[in-house]
Amino acid sequence: MEISVVDSDLSRLEELEKVIVVSQRKQREAYNALAEIHSEGLYEARGYKSFEQYAKSEWDIGKSRAYQILAFVDLVNRLGQSIDVEGLNESNCRPLLSLTETDAISVVEDARNNVPGDDPDRVGVKDIISSVSKLKGDVDKPKQKPKEESTIVESMSQDDRKLYAKRAMEGLIKFRKNAGILGMIGPELDKMFNLLEDRLEAI
Repeated sequence: MEISVVDSDLSRLEELEKVIVVSQRKQREAYNALAEIHSEGLYEARGYKSFEQYAKSEWDIGKSRAYQILAFVDLVNRLGQSIDVEGLNESNCRPLLSLTETDAISVVEDARNNVPGDDPDRVGVKDIISSVSKLKGDVDKPKQKPKEESTIVESMSQDDRKLYAKRAMEGLIKFRKNAGILGMIGPELDKMFNLLEDRLEAI
């Protein structure tokens, strides 16, 4: 079935798309401004002792959300030194935050190359996620049945168990610190971390 395209509809669509592009640019400008306020400590000029207090009181932005925005700005600034960041927004950049800078660049370029139509900058979250999965080799890759945990543990010597427990503890401490900086540690997660640390120390 062919879709009938009316010139007036197409004209209106193009007008609205321009509005979206402008809004996205303004959003990034706002985020850049927020990041500068954070990095330069300018919130103190209004009497706030912390950036989190400022973001919440002045803009109703919670701690976790504020640090998501800061992470986005930092990512775009770093990627912008190597590639065109036009079309990237806070939403479609979230899957990139866990990647290295080199991998993030590869994902963006791959996503742009596979976007339908003639506008490579119109990259959506699904396009980014698809390219991330491709990078990690998750696409069309048969999943192997994991070994039973008890079997793996039983086959280890006590020295190996202590070695892996030490590595796990070091990684856990590092993750806990970085996640705390991003405001991702709540009471329940903090309780879980304490439990894991106790179990690792007991090995």
